[in-house]
Amino acid sequence: MEKNSAITLRKHKAGQAPKVNDALQLSDLYKLLQPVEKRLSERLSAIEKSLMERLQLAEISLEHAYNTISDLTSDLKELTEMRENTRKSEIVSELRSKEYNLLFHGLPLESPGENPEQREHVIRSFLTNCLRCSESDLAKISFANVHRLPKHKSALQPSSSTSSQAPAIVVKFVKMKDKNMILKLAPRLKIETLYHYLASHTH
Repeated sequence: MEKNSAITLRKHKAGQAPKVNDALQLSDLYKLLQPVEKRLSERLSAIEKSLMERLQLAEISLEHAYNTISDLTSDLKELTEMRENTRKSEIVSELRSKEYNLLFHGLPLESPGENPEQREHVIRSFLTNCLRCSESDLAKISFANVHRLPKHKSALQPSSSTSSQAPAIVVKFVKMKDKNMILKLAPRLKIETLYHYLASHTH
């Protein structure tokens, strides 16, 4: 049959009209090709179906990735805002805390191993002797904290200070009115300093 089919095809190429036998042979050939065409069609359909499924999965994955990125972007923005608000809150709290602070320069060390009680004694002696704060007012003043600045913070020392001077003392008052009272007494120290300066230069 294969030989006859080949002869039939050669005759068609030569432009000869097919005979009855030739038509039968072509019909047989068509029948032989039908299963191949069917299998090919099924294979193509399976490939197309697989590609469509993969495309759908890719679209789902892409949509999920987009949603994830969108959520992460939103979370990052929220986290940044929270961090910024926290930082601002910390700065405001720090500034409010420092509102109760006063810095005292030039006060000597009570002892080489000065403790908080001794530092407070230095401050109270200064308020009594130099600012002439009354005993009654001094008894009402409460300190939240009294500490000396570390030596490495020399930038906070006055320009006239020397390395031999003790570091400044930071006093944090419990009440703002106590700090304001000390600030009102501060001009007395300037007047006393000016008086001693004039007295020493007139003799």
